[in-house]
This record gives sequence, structure tokens and C-alpha cells, in this order.
Amino acid sequence: MTSLTCLLHGEHPNKTFTIRLQSYEELSDLKLAIKNRKEQTFINTEDTEIVVWRVEISTTNEDDAKYKLLASQQADINIQEQLGGELLSKGGTLITAYWPQPQRGTIHVLVEPPRERRFASANEVYPDFNFYVEPEAEVKKVVELLLERKFTLLFGHRQSGKSTTCHAILRWFYTHSEQIREAGFDPQELEIYFVTFDANILVGSRRDMFWKSVCEKFKLVGNARFNFDNNQQSSGNTFMRFFAKDNPLAQSQAIIIIDEASRLTSNDDEATMAIITEFIDSLWTLKGDRDNFRLHSLLLCGTASIRDLLLARQRPGSMSSISPFSEEASLTSSRFTEAEVRALFTQFADTNNMAFDIVNIAADIFDLTLGHKGLVGACGDYIQNTYDHNNTPIVTLDDWKRHTPVKLLNRILQLSTYESIVRNLNTLTPSRRRMIFAKRELDNGRWETEIGAPILRSLIISTIILPDLSIPNDLPDTTTLDPRWFLARTIENLCVRNLYSGPTLNANAQPSEYAFQSEFSTVFKNMLGHVYPTLRYRVLVEAKEHMEGGTRRQRLDLLIRDGAVLPAYGFELVVSASKKNFKNHIKRSKSYKKIHDCTMFMVNLCPKPTLSSYFGNNGEQFEDNDDEENEEEVNDEHGEYDGVSVTLVNVVIKQNAQEAWQGELKYEDGNSEVVSINGSEWNMFFNTTIINVV
Repeated sequence: MTSLTCLLHGEHPNKTFTIRLQSYEELSDLKLAIKNRKEQTFINTEDTEIVVWRVEISTTNEDDAKYKLLASQQADINIQEQLGGELLSKGGTLITAYWPQPQRGTIHVLVEPPRERRFASANEVYPDFNFYVEPEAEVKKVVELLLERKFTLLFGHRQSGKSTTCHAILRWFYTHSEQIREAGFDPQELEIYFVTFDANILVGSRRDMFWKSVCEKFKLVGNARFNFDNNQQSSGNTFMRFFAKDNPLAQSQAIIIIDEASRLTSNDDEATMAIITEFIDSLWTLKGDRDNFRLHSLLLCGTASIRDLLLARQRPGSMSSISPFSEEASLTSSRFTEAEVRALFTQFADTNNMAFDIVNIAADIFDLTLGHKGLVGACGDYIQNTYDHNNTPIVTLDDWKRHTPVKLLNRILQLSTYESIVRNLNTLTPSRRRMIFAKRELDNGRWETEIGAPILRSLIISTIILPDLSIPNDLPDTTTLDPRWFLARTIENLCVRNLYSGPTLNANAQPSEYAFQSEFSTVFKNMLGHVYPTLRYRVLVEAKEHMEGGTRRQRLDLLIRDGAVLPAYGFELVVSASKKNFKNHIKRSKSYKKIHDCTMFMVNLCPKPTLSSYFGNNGEQFEDNDDEENEEEVNDEHGEYDGVSVTLVNVVIKQNAQEAWQGELKYEDGNSEVVSINGSEWNMFFNTTIINVV
């Protein structure tokens, strides 16, 4: 029996507690015993997440410097540097390996209490510090590949959760000794190392400087194994020596995880690529030559650029000896599912506010982000900050929606990754394009591209500049926005091709609602600055995707406001092919008006001329015969939208006898106007100046 004296870090050393374990028990058993002993402290913490340190601090000598430091109960004590602590993380290690003969009158274990967990808006995520969903499927697959001795690649765009997955894989090896044994390995004879290729890896330098920087990086994570004389010139042989069987420091098989491996692609001149090829070839040789080296397997993690690099080195005629990756050894980092987003916000609600509307806010965030992990974290961080610094924290869906068109976009723009994307839209590198644009191969062999997350669409649509617009000479009073006049001028400048060409039509050959919303918003925004240059309006676009009748549909809301003084306007832009659909959009328009306190227009690009005079209250006069209409009706059982007014307008676009395009605007109050549509195509540029949309 081994008796260990433990203390919760931050408590006075007179509050120690004792844990007794059998000599055959492991570190994981110690963590479980601590959780059971301090059940209330760790009620929301898994035992595997408990952080423990090995220390040696006297409990009988109150003059001891370490005892005094603990007794001060300071919050910022560095356990490693000030208390000589050793972080214990390998769950399969026997307790007796750490404490062969624990001394009486000594604190042996310092236990970190649960921290206030936060959403991570950037960088990797840790279960000890952040709201966290384990990437179980990816971890399981990569672990299997690594144990099977695969040369594995995990790639994805920036902030897609790659580094988080790598750290989860590392933790798995530390905490699953039994599964490692079942796979036929002794956990004590299998070493795993995690290396990040940061700016200290000298890509683009001389060959010897590159190899020295790589060797020094490995030395930092495992000095015992990766020790070398850095006064000598380094080469690929220096690195390979770390794994040589005749090296007395390399007596165990190694699994290597290299994060940010795409840094190897940051310089593509011929000399650099020759060095990088030498590095990749060395890895493959180490892994393949089992007679002479002890590299069991390898995981490279980075953006798609590292995969492109490896594939490029495998083309016919290439001098590289790199073998092709098998399909099973190349994985793409996944996004959150809607259920996983909900799980994150359930954790948040459990620790912050049980009244928080988990289901609806999580669903809306998924609609905004499509599960893009970095953007989900940014949304969560924004919400959490309202609890830290705001007298009116976000609790309900309406609370959240008041923030999404303006303040949330400002917050996203302040994050360096997304600010850089918007600032450099015209000159994006291929790797950054992959973060924004999702590609889908069409049946005809061509490719369709779209912006990967709706919230990024909002940012990018806001930056589009249209230099060629038809501005009338007889401008109205430019000190006051006339919404009906301006709506007609916007319709005049729509690009008919963008609305009615094959790629933008739905399966039923009707105009895509999202194409209409994007086209209208872009023209509206650009027109506003030309016609009303003195008004400080901002056109705020908010893209989302949501489920309708089992189908995921894109949509975009439009809000025009200046922040305080001028009246605000909202536009619900729809393509309504049935009476039920039309009525649902009226209810959504009323909801949007209530949330944003604006004058609301619902503009319907009417695909059926027979419904062009239908405004929701005279349905008996019209027959839509739409058997395909399967949208559920928006519920208003409590009459919350009674008395909320919305200006309804149907727009019919057609060709006249001379085959010129016209648009007819028909209002519910009986007014109408016919306008000519220029039908020209855009010349599109991006305004890359970052402006807060206040």
C-alpha cells in the first residue's frame, strides 16, 4: 500500500488529504481516487482531465520556503519553477515509479483545481481550460494508423481544429495504456513526441541551418533522446541519428507528431524545396528502415499545402523517393456537427447561466458557421465576454440576434486570421483560399466554389465594390433616405444573368433565394454610398444556412443603420413560390423588425406572376398548386407579432416586347412602379480597408 499526501493548489498546506493506492495501481487510478475524494470540487471534471504534479514539500517545517509559498495561497505560483514540481501525464505509469518510498511529513501530490473554462477563439483547445468536445472519431482513426506504422497526414484549413486533435492524440497515448497493450505494444517501450514547426524552423536558410533548427526543436521536447552537439555542423544524418538503433539514447520506438508542418511550404524556391525534399525523404527512410532505426510512425499536421507539396514530389519524373500516401493515411480535419455545437454551449450554460437558451442559440451559431471550429469558438468567446464585461449578458435567441449583424462581425474582424483574409482578398495565397472557398466538382467536370462558412460570406459580401452602376441624374433629397425610391433604383441595377443563369437557378428552375439576396445586398450597398454620400449608413449583411423541410438552405438578412441617429431599415429578401412560404417570410420579417427596431421591407422576387398580387391576407383569390412546398409553418401561437407592421412588395422581372428586361414593383398598398433593368455583368473588386460596421 502506498500512501500519498495531496493538496489542492491554492489551499493552505494544513488542508492536505491522503490517498492510499496499491503498488500495482497507476497514475490514472490516482486521478480517479482524487475525483472521488473531492467529488464536489471536480463535479464537472472528468478524472482524466485532473492535472496533478509531483512535489516534495515539508508539512512539518513551516520555515521551509516552499511551505511559505503554499501558505501564502498566491494565485500565480509557478509550480514547476517555484515549487520544483513535475507535471504527471502518462496515465499508464505505475504509482511506485513516481513514489518508490514516499516520505512521511511531506506533500507528494499537488492537484490543480478546475479552472474557469472558456471558449477558444484561436489556437488549440484543451479540456482543462476550454469548453471542449473530444474529436473522438479523428483521434480513434489516427491512433489506429499510428499503431499500424502508417506515415499519416492530417490536414485542413486554418483554425479547423487540427492542433486540438493532435493534442488529443497525445493525451490518448498517455492515458490508454491498456488499449496500447491490446494492440500488441508495451506502453513503457513506446515514446511519443509532439513537435511544433514554428518560426524557429529556418525554412529558406542554408541546409545546415535548417537541420540545426529542426534538431534544436526536437531537443526541446526530449533532451534525453534528442541530445546533440549544436556546436558541430548539422545535417540530415544528425537528425536521423536520433532514431538509430546503435544510439544508446534511442532504445525505444518513437511516434512523432509534427504540428504546423505546412511551414515547410512557406518558401518555394528551388534550393529550399531541395532541402525540404531531403527532410521528407529522411522521415520516410527512418520509418521504413526497421532494421536500423526506431521510428515507429509519424503524423504530419498542417494545411492542405503540405499535402500539395507531398503530391507534387510524387509526380512522374520527380527525383524524390517519397512514396505516395495511401488514402487511409490521409485525413481531413472535420467540422463540428450541430450536436457538438450544442454540447459546447450546454457546458457553458452549466457553469454560467442555466437559463441560457442552449438549443436555439447553438442552432443559430451552427447556421452562421456550419461548424467551422474557429468561428464557433469566436462566437462562444463573444457570448462569454458579455457575461464578463456586460450588464446585459446574452441569454435568449433574440439577445443573440441583436449582436450578430454588427458587433459579432466587428469581433470576427479583430481576430488576426480573418482580418488578414479580408485585407488580402485580392491576393490570397492558395492555402488561405482553401479556408474560405469550399469546392464541389460538378457532373460536367467543372468546379463550383462557394465561401465555406456563412459568417465569412457576410464579411466578404460587405467588401465587394461595383464600379459600374447606373445612377440617375434626378437624385432626390440626398439628406434623407427614401426607401421606396432607392429600392427601385436597386432593382434597376440588378444583374439578370446572376439571377437567371443555370448555376444560380434552383432544381425547379426558379431563381435561387440566396443568389437574389447576395446580388441585391451588393448592389444596394454600393448604390447607397453613391446616392447618399453624406449619410453615415452601413449596410450589414448576415449570411446563414438553415434547415427547411429536410433541406439545408442558404439565406441572407440585410440591415441598414448608422448606429443611433438615422432611422434603421431591414430587408427580408425572398423568392416566394407559395402562399405558405410567403406567410412564413412575413412572420420572419416581423421578428427581425422587433429585434432590430427598424422599418421593415419584405421584398419578394416573385417567380410566379400569378402570385404577384398576393400579400398574405387574400389567399382565397390565388391558387399556387405547389405540391413541392414542404416548409413547416412558422408558429405564432401567442400572437407576439400582432400589430407589427411590414411593408410588402412583390417584384416581377420579365422581358418586354422588345426583349428588354423590366422589373415591376407592386406594393401591398396598391402602388406600383415599372423600371428598366440594365442587365449588365459586374466588374467585381474587393474593398480591403477594414472598417468597423458600427
